[in-house]
Amino acid sequence: MRVVDVPEIVRMCREHNTISVFDTTFATPINFRPIEFGADLVLHSGTKYLAGHHDVLCGALAGRADLITNVRKLHGVLGGVIDPHAAFLVNRGLKTLGVRMEAHNRNAKTVAHYLSTHPKISKVHFPTLNSHVDHETASKIFRKGFGGVLSFELKGDGDMWSRNTFEVTGRFVDALKIAYIGPSMGGCETMVEQVCIMGYFDQPLRERKRLGINNGLVRLSCGIEDTNDLIEDIEAALRRV
Repeated sequence: MRVVDVPEIVRMCREHNTISVFDTTFATPINFRPIEFGADLVLHSGTKYLAGHHDVLCGALAGRADLITNVRKLHGVLGGVIDPHAAFLVNRGLKTLGVRMEAHNRNAKTVAHYLSTHPKISKVHFPTLNSHVDHETASKIFRKGFGGVLSFELKGDGDMWSRNTFEVTGRFVDALKIAYIGPSMGGCETMVEQVCIMGYFDQPLRERKRLGINNGLVRLSCGIEDTNDLIEDIEAALRRV
């Protein structure tokens, strides 16, 4: 969970006559609009927050008219046009995007602060925390919040690469009642995954160590459920490990 210095990247791209492209799926236009900082193009996975209900596969691109025109021409040649019903579902999701993001932002922020003081958690990765390496940068560029996705690390036996930590983390994930286990994000429902056995299940240990994907790492994509219900569910699951 890192946040880059967007104005500086835009400046460097202009200096070297390079097009700047930012994927802001995690933030959404509610929280962050790179074009306001001079970005040329912005990408979104419409499958996630824009549609917001885990029932669409699509993407979106916005930016300078001359660049979009070139993309549209190529798009017409290559195909992959969104079907009418999927477009309808995305439009439906956009109507509630602002309201949903308020809940996503609030839940993730509250959960992150709660976990940051819990004795069974070693680290929490979320930009709203003062301890986050990119907190200052994020505070300057994000408009209303930091999105709904955070990650954290369970202590286990203290060795983040041990079998014990792997099993403790698995029991925690399995003990959650509200969150659905899965690698997606951006829908109304909270999603959780033990990262090492889902997103990186096919990576050897040496590669996971290089990337910092240890056995205790959990990714939580907070939905729009009641905040207290989420906290109570997490607390109950932590008591079981």
